[in-house]
Amino acid sequence: MMTDSKYSLALRTTHWLMAVLLAFMLVSGLLMIRSLEGWQLNVLGLHKAVGFIVLGLFCLRVAFKFTHPANRALHNEPGWKNKVADTVHGLMYVLMAGIPVTGLLSQYFASRPVSIFGLFSLPVAEQSNIVLYSMARELHGLLAAGLIALILLHLGGVIYHQFIKKDNTLRRMI
Repeated sequence: MMTDSKYSLALRTTHWLMAVLLAFMLVSGLLMIRSLEGWQLNVLGLHKAVGFIVLGLFCLRVAFKFTHPANRALHNEPGWKNKVADTVHGLMYVLMAGIPVTGLLSQYFASRPVSIFGLFSLPVAEQSNIVLYSMARELHGLLAAGLIALILLHLGGVIYHQFIKKDNTLRRMI
């Protein structure tokens, strides 16, 4: 549970672990679409496996969020600022779920295996479907671009709270 000084350890851990993994996913995704070199296949395999882990961590984070609700008393901003923050966070959650799902669907419809670090593989379609693959892949990229924009807004909020308001919001998440 979040106290006046800290978010729960579960929320802080999943927040920072997902931040690192999402940074890897977004950077690797951007690098892969700009290159057709041999390294891309190795990175793609890692990208798929980490994406599966991100989806699992997202599910844990949602569970922690419902079992460790935020202390609304700490939202001491004018109503519109709280609504903006809540909207950004809500949209980030939607995209953190949608991006790995569309990525996995694109691979499913392309009949491409998704190996999770060689431990197991997810099922693939018996026949590829280029239309559904293309739709899922395009949506995957659009959602990722949206998440980048939301992360930048989120970081803007962090900077505002840390350096303008100086209200220790960042300290509660560390």
